[in-house]
Amino acid sequence: MDPYGNEMPRFASSISGAKVIINNDLGASYNLTVTSNLITQVQIGDTTIITTGQTVKLLNGCYTIIPEKPTIEGIPWIIDYMENIGTGVKFPGVDSLTQCLHAGPATTHVEYKPIETDFLVKTYQTIDIWYYYRPARLDPHNYYAKVAGHGKWFNIHENTLQDVQDWIDKELEEPEPETAEGSITGYDAPSSETPGDTVTVSATAKNVGAASGSFRFRLTDRDTNVEVDSTSWFTLTAGGSTTKTLSGVMPDKDWNLKLILERTLPTGAVTVDDEKKFTAVNIVDWWTAFKAWWNGLTRWQKALLLAGTAGGTVIGGTTLYKARMT
Repeated sequence: MDPYGNEMPRFASSISGAKVIINNDLGASYNLTVTSNLITQVQIGDTTIITTGQTVKLLNGCYTIIPEKPTIEGIPWIIDYMENIGTGVKFPGVDSLTQCLHAGPATTHVEYKPIETDFLVKTYQTIDIWYYYRPARLDPHNYYAKVAGHGKWFNIHENTLQDVQDWIDKELEEPEPETAEGSITGYDAPSSETPGDTVTVSATAKNVGAASGSFRFRLTDRDTNVEVDSTSWFTLTAGGSTTKTLSGVMPDKDWNLKLILERTLPTGAVTVDDEKKFTAVNIVDWWTAFKAWWNGLTRWQKALLLAGTAGGTVIGGTTLYKARMT
């Protein structure tokens, strides 16, 4: 089990290492060949170094076999024992073994195991990566790589050192910051209005983002892009909403308006989160329309209309007298 109670796979407590084979040869000398699936070289005596697959000729005599100690995935492996195959004698915990060739051909077998201690493999991205030796009931050589300062364990049998480093890279990535986001969830504006009257717009803003934010409403004329009104900045927590009121004086035209919800960014810049477009239609009463029509006539047109009856002329249900028109 790992520290979180997960079943961890077992693996061999040692790895079969180099075989140093010494064969008989004519002329009282011997060929020495190194074969290994783990180490890459063996030192013979003080100076002679041969690599895996090479053969050297040695004279009759005694030689010290010094196998290389490998490092696998950052973990030092040590010699568990060296064995003289001819005699069957094992020498546990030794780093070298002397073989005497005058006694005849000899074969030395080297068995490896991981270092049985906590070991700092490397420091990566300021984080120490350790391999912990933790004996278990079934396997005396359970190893886990623990990233110091984090609750993450890796079984080295399934994860490489690169896996651990990749995890650290991902863990140290800067998370995307939570942001606010505004939405106009509703608004109420008149569909028509009389010029000179006040157009009042009621609008509701909601923060649909994940963080608190600062917002404001603006009301602009779509034709001229001139601001009609705006609210002061207000703060909404995530999920919060509020209703604000804006207003403006109705001009003598159909008023194309735009309701804008703005938000300040962490940089201080302002962005538009939402907007709504609508039009307040210009309402002109009949008398206002008539006065505009009458004032547009020339004097002779007005005189002609007024001379059409003795007492007056009825227009639109109202009798107009000369004394009323100036």
